[in-house]
Amino acid sequence: MPWTKLFSNGMAMPEPPPANTEFQTVTGPAVSRADAEAVVADSLDTGGLNLNQKIDSQLGGGPDPEHAKGIVPDCSGMTYDACEATLEAAGFLGILTKTTIPAEDAQDELGENSVVDTRPQGGAPHNKYGRIEVLVNPPALVGYTLDELADADEMVARNPTLRDSPTSELPVLKARQIMRKCQALLLRAAISLKSKCKGRPILIIGRDAYEAARHDARAIATYPKWVELHRRGRVGFNSSWNRNTYPCTLGKTREDIVQECDEYPFGASFEGFFGSATTPFPSVEMISRAHNKREGRVLQHFYSNNLMGKPGRNPKSKPILFPGCGWNLAANPTPTEPNVQSPTPVEDSDYLLIPMPFAKFDSIGLCNVFR
Repeated sequence: MPWTKLFSNGMAMPEPPPANTEFQTVTGPAVSRADAEAVVADSLDTGGLNLNQKIDSQLGGGPDPEHAKGIVPDCSGMTYDACEATLEAAGFLGILTKTTIPAEDAQDELGENSVVDTRPQGGAPHNKYGRIEVLVNPPALVGYTLDELADADEMVARNPTLRDSPTSELPVLKARQIMRKCQALLLRAAISLKSKCKGRPILIIGRDAYEAARHDARAIATYPKWVELHRRGRVGFNSSWNRNTYPCTLGKTREDIVQECDEYPFGASFEGFFGSATTPFPSVEMISRAHNKREGRVLQHFYSNNLMGKPGRNPKSKPILFPGCGWNLAANPTPTEPNVQSPTPVEDSDYLLIPMPFAKFDSIGLCNVFR
């Protein structure tokens, strides 16, 4: 068995390695914070690239770092065993983990127990000695109902963001997956399905902000009603409160170079605006800095008048491929007393946050097409 070095995967609670994993300590030259920050800045919005591993490979960690990088092969539709063999043949010899995705995230067209995708996804650069997560369909698939199919067709017909999408994902398949996920989350939250999935703006956080989407999903599973949020500006929001909340209070380590403290619900929402004074208390996790910033850019774009394709301040950033909704910033003004919650958010400021970390498409916003 080849030696294996366990890199951090940037997650708040990484899975333990298999019991039979062999390790060898590998040392490299010291990494300055400035160098690490430069790697992070160059890697923003790469959609699944493990930044800890990129720092290790680019700045001296691992054996012969210049030859430790490769392109992840596409495993879509394979069995898990076939994917494992394909990755090994391509020289990826690090930690491999298998994640069976929830039924509402399954891609029926690939079949039961088929590999849906990997993180990092196929075609992305990655350290050959790093961790790769293989996403697999559940063993039993449930076909779409007639209502789901009809609703998905209507979503495609009325929404140019889906209909004219420049991505290779077929719009009708994407719409079916979004509709199924939306209805599953609203069912758990005891919220009317028809009036929400078809009648309100929806923001889907996809694979380009994978770790942020995973955190959002865990938070919504804990408190299902957080699937529905209300837009508000951040004026008066205390953006540092979460840094004093566990696990963000952990001591300074090299991990902090490429991780940030992420909160859900968002500070730019009625449900999360009051930070530590919010009831119920928001969820807080340390996640990849790149994925945290990507989700922040996507959310800001969703709230704004920006056109699709705008790359942002960093010219290397992945463009956001949907138009913003352009809501009025005054929809939920900050109350005079910052510690007093206003009684009720404005109705038309509501939207649904649908985390889809296992999807094969990036984050996408659907505005008022069904209003």
